Amino acid sequence: MKNVTQKLSLTLAILLLTSTVAIYLPTANALDAVLSTSPDPVVKVWADRDTNFDLSVIVTDVLDLYGFSLKLEWDSALISYVSYDTTAGFELMWPGGSGTGWFKAAEQHGPGYFRLDVTSLAVEYDGTHELFKVQLHVEDPTCNSEKTTAISFTTHTLATVTYTPIPNTATTGLYKVTGKTPSINLGPATQTCHMSVPRTGPDVTEEFDVDFAIADAQSVMGFSFDVRYDTTHLDFVSLTFGDAWTVSPTYTPDEVGGKVTGSASAASGQNDGVALMTIRFKPTSLHIWKDASITPWTNDLTSNIYIQAATLTYSGAPDLGFVDGGSTNKILVPIKVAYTFSPIKGDITNDGEVELFDLVTLCMIYDKKETDPDWATAEPWDLVHLGGLKTIDIFDVIVIASNYGTEYIPPP
Repeated sequence: MKNVTQKLSLTLAILLLTSTVAIYLPTANALDAVLSTSPDPVVKVWADRDTNFDLSVIVTDVLDLYGFSLKLEWDSALISYVSYDTTAGFELMWPGGSGTGWFKAAEQHGPGYFRLDVTSLAVEYDGTHELFKVQLHVEDPTCNSEKTTAISFTTHTLATVTYTPIPNTATTGLYKVTGKTPSINLGPATQTCHMSVPRTGPDVTEEFDVDFAIADAQSVMGFSFDVRYDTTHLDFVSLTFGDAWTVSPTYTPDEVGGKVTGSASAASGQNDGVALMTIRFKPTSLHIWKDASITPWTNDLTSNIYIQAATLTYSGAPDLGFVDGGSTNKILVPIKVAYTFSPIKGDITNDGEVELFDLVTLCMIYDKKETDPDWATAEPWDLVHLGGLKTIDIFDVIVIASNYGTEYIPPP
């Protein structure tokens, strides 16, 4: 019975030891050497195009390394090979120089790949070290969003002096490049109008266009927009899409809210400089010039025509968006159109001409005073106030007479 108990105790001890070893024994992968590239990831932006960068190839925790055969591959549309350098790499691991410390068996490069095969001629290497550097060139990504490519070890052979393969894990690197940020440009940057009432004989009306175009764009397939304006100053007249945007063009003017929204697409990708649309406006302000003695009064009315929100769409790439005042915009909108209505001195009919009808209009309310019960209907034509009671008098007539004969011709 004692022997049986001892045998059971010994068996349990062996089982416990075995299970403990099983728990703490490292896996085969934990003992593998590791191949990697540095930096990882490589991050570039459009401004980095046509520049070079160094990519180090590193081996970590290797034992008995006597030679290697490595091949890196990547997307040649994003990166191109320039050169390689080994002075800080295996030349320090296997000192002595070419033909003494090491021997290069093969070196190849081409669009999208680089291969290097090297063997030691003297010693094995244990530890962690850079093997070599590859200098690569940043190609223009020709896009407005981000493109990526893996930097992969398609061959990763490590060997000992007895030409035995060394188990290893090759880590795939990542290259990311962001294309140029597109812009939506508005023009002209400023617009000034001087008349808001059509003039007859011959007919004269002041209207103006605001043009919208894309810049620094690559393969834009469509766009949507929300354009805002001040309805107390302007009326919407029309919208014309650029020639490229023939697929489902649509727009909706909101003349109460002061906005125009819509969208359109193209049959093929559109690039830098393509016109998006033209929106036509006309002045709506019935606002006349007054002398500085009339307070409070501002002769020039100002407001902005601007993009509140916009989206550019692409095929096979994410949409890019803009919101006025947003902090994460992917589209640049450099300016808002600064609009000014600047009335002509003496043109109280707002038709762009100082003539007899302005004098007649004023004389119809001549001698009206602020004490009159109907002063509220006359006060808008009170052009100058030299103290005392507000009144429509000879000084107001002189304001018109001093600029009599002025005729404004709007630009075509």
